[in-house]
Amino acid sequence: MDWSRAKTILIIAFIVLNLFLGLQLNQLVKQQSDYVETEEISLAQLKQIAKKNNIRFPDEPSKTPAKLAAFNATVTPVTLDGWKKNERGSYSKTFAAPLAYRSDRELAGLLSKEVPDFGDYKPMAEAKDKRVYVQTVKGRPIWDATLEVELVGSAIKALHLVHYELSQLPTEEELLTYPSALYQVIINYDTSGPASISQPKLGYRAKAYSGEKDILVPYWQFEVGDNLIYLNATKRGANEKMEITPKQQNENKGTKTL
Repeated sequence: MDWSRAKTILIIAFIVLNLFLGLQLNQLVKQQSDYVETEEISLAQLKQIAKKNNIRFPDEPSKTPAKLAAFNATVTPVTLDGWKKNERGSYSKTFAAPLAYRSDRELAGLLSKEVPDFGDYKPMAEAKDKRVYVQTVKGRPIWDATLEVELVGSAIKALHLVHYELSQLPTEEELLTYPSALYQVIINYDTSGPASISQPKLGYRAKAYSGEKDILVPYWQFEVGDNLIYLNATKRGANEKMEITPKQQNENKGTKTL
């Protein structure tokens, strides 16, 4: 046997193999780079990742848009008697003699008299000593614009209000796909053992950009355990940190980012 020739053949084969593996690696890196740039992931990929991490997630809500309008937002001033301006544009009103009510209908009637633009709000949460409502725009919640009703028994003790005057921006924001949004939650949420993502809602959060003016940006809200997850739903904000708020807290108190 010509060992010199065999050695040469083996060296050439080794070089060809290295070139082949190098091309494969380069293609894989390019695919990953393309993914990082677009932040897109398929539903099949998401299911594999979720199964591996023992995480359950819900089906995509019906009529999820590919694009969604953003809004300029200015805190609405409240000039009615008894209302006091707080920090960050919120307003409060406390009743020396709590306003009693006998039914939810009667409560809504009292609030419509006491709260400016009460028709813009929808119920969000309730507890023994509190009811929380959220302002909506085109049927979607604005999670920073809330009406908190403090109760003592069946009577209104105090009101805390944030309301926005809105003007729609001329361009719409392109949204992450639903699987891509869920993927961001899965890879960024710190969980050990089984977990369940639930209650997906597409709404808005306010981002301050000048004085008391804000811009309302599309956001996803998810529930994971006892926490609410807020995730920028736009492709432009895909690299923004995810925010976590305990469910029992409102108006972004105690929010942390990941």
